[in-house]
Amino acid sequence: MSEKDPSFAHRAIFEAGREVIEKRDLYPRKFRAIVAEISTTERLRLHHLFQMLSEVTDPKGPFELTPEIKAQLDHAKKIFGLDYMGPEQIEEAWGFWPKQVPPLPESFTPERLKRAKKLGMMLILHLDKTPGDTPWTMESMQFEFGDADKRIPFKMGEFKSDDFYDKDTPRFGWKLVGKKVLPDSCYKDEVQQLEVIVNYLKNTLFKGMKLPADYKAAIDEFKAKKAEIRKLIKDKNLPEAAKMLEALALSKLTCGLPVEYMQTFETYYQNRTKNREEFLLYENAFQTMRRSNKGDLVYFYCPHAYGVGAYVRQSEEGCSHSGIFLMLAS
Repeated sequence: MSEKDPSFAHRAIFEAGREVIEKRDLYPRKFRAIVAEISTTERLRLHHLFQMLSEVTDPKGPFELTPEIKAQLDHAKKIFGLDYMGPEQIEEAWGFWPKQVPPLPESFTPERLKRAKKLGMMLILHLDKTPGDTPWTMESMQFEFGDADKRIPFKMGEFKSDDFYDKDTPRFGWKLVGKKVLPDSCYKDEVQQLEVIVNYLKNTLFKGMKLPADYKAAIDEFKAKKAEIRKLIKDKNLPEAAKMLEALALSKLTCGLPVEYMQTFETYYQNRTKNREEFLLYENAFQTMRRSNKGDLVYFYCPHAYGVGAYVRQSEEGCSHSGIFLMLAS
């Protein structure tokens, strides 16, 4: 066959090899689209060639996991079922496969994973970079990946110049994330909400288990500082109170950044739900423990009815009508 007029299969094979070697950005969705258009015989040839090229450019392959990580994740899938959101679900939601998949944290023991699943939590992988190795911010999530027409509508309003929109990235790694607002966490100020978290950690999540050292230290720090924070709220010094709340280890261990919630909601939505009535935490709001550039803590509002998407707002008068949505990174 003339090189000037190659068959589709030959062109596909050439393009697959070129992209894997030169760019390494031929993601599964794109690969499947090519394969779907060629014959069974050529499809098998393309698969074998692509596999060989992947092994040459990266011993692990762009879509392969190390045996140790694969065994970990296979076990996690059995525990969480549809509430497992790993690299396959990232690809489904955003159109690309992660270039790096970390192991689960050592603290995510089988016992703890089973407890988390029983309590209605999910396991999700958060990525901090795009396929081009640029920071994966709320801004880039909103416009650069996946099918924007099928996304959860998201509104930033006055916060488009805030750091949490165009600078913050998710903390890379696996997280255990609640699917419901913690009971009795709404209509409380921020100190009371953190007290709810402490109670939940001690009496529910880690009940009968040794409290991990980082959580114990975080709880001790909170207890030592909560009187000062409470006084700042009472005196209407909300920016200083917000600064202290944001800096607490307990906040960092249990509350996500706005960008992490955005990634979580979109990944979950694209894999588990396809209509407004089934949005994760539908019509709820929660405090993120992240400050806006003006100094106040930020609420994340979940998708609402009547076509209203997710959005963010600032806290008001130190009293939150929002609940606590746990996001645990260790």
